[in-house]
Amino acid sequence: MSDILNRTDFTGKSHIVLITGGSGSGKSAFAENLVLKQPAENRYYLATMQVYGSEGRERVMRHRQLRHGKGFETLEYPTDVADCIGKIHQPTDAVVLLECMSNLVANEMFTETGTLHQELVIRKITRHLRKLFDAVCHVIVVTNNVFEDGKCNPYINGLRGFAAYENYAPETIAYLFNNVENIVAVKEASGNISQVAKIMQLTDGKIDLYSGNDDQVVPILSLGGSGVISVLSNVAPRKTHDMVQKFLDGDVAGSREIQLRALPLIDALFCEVNPIPVKKAMQLMGVDCGPLRMPLTEMEPQNQERLAKAMKDFGIKLA
Repeated sequence: MSDILNRTDFTGKSHIVLITGGSGSGKSAFAENLVLKQPAENRYYLATMQVYGSEGRERVMRHRQLRHGKGFETLEYPTDVADCIGKIHQPTDAVVLLECMSNLVANEMFTETGTLHQELVIRKITRHLRKLFDAVCHVIVVTNNVFEDGKCNPYINGLRGFAAYENYAPETIAYLFNNVENIVAVKEASGNISQVAKIMQLTDGKIDLYSGNDDQVVPILSLGGSGVISVLSNVAPRKTHDMVQKFLDGDVAGSREIQLRALPLIDALFCEVNPIPVKKAMQLMGVDCGPLRMPLTEMEPQNQERLAKAMKDFGIKLA
């Protein structure tokens, strides 16, 4: 992260930055340091937490104390985030840190009168974010990775529902690609091939689209994808490279053969929460990749056996 921080300079262009991570990953501190590194004097912390009871108030006060003296002006908007624009001095020269997106989604979805339809929530949040992005020079958005940090929260099922309701995702991606200069690529890990096709259709095939799923590399390449952001490549880099390169060179059959042969290993690499299996795989290969950090836990013995067998069957030599 420190290398990314040192190379991120907002001078001269508008930027939209998304920072994601699990609970306790350091994403909030990283986002704040990124804001503080920028030359802009107008720094705003756009807080989306809905405060409930004494525990919530204590948490808000604790966060304010942590930001004290850093030059942030706090704006509290649990919903309707674009309404903050009128409170921002010289928005075209401001940096806004929005924390966090998962709170915003939950607040908009779950109201005192009941749960709003997901389509309405998506439309409203998209509309407000577009207004914010258009008005403010730099926006940094922090979100919890609620699907991989191993922890539960009161509205995780609602967030899953929001993320799974993908009818508007292609349109949103296409809008950002066509209107934001610095957005040139997307990692597509929805597992929905129809959505991938729609994204490519709406962007005239010009966006660099990378598969985020190792088991869908060839299907996504067939729709004009550019490659894969891969877990498999950590343990089988040559085969992963060849799977993509063979397709790009016109050897579709050779590419497909690698994809299908790798499926048992890919399944084993995701039989527990990522990156637990791949770190175990690296250890089985004799690579010291360090211990797991909470909330991640050691792999179950039966899954270790499954992983080791899949690696051997794929031709990977174990230590």
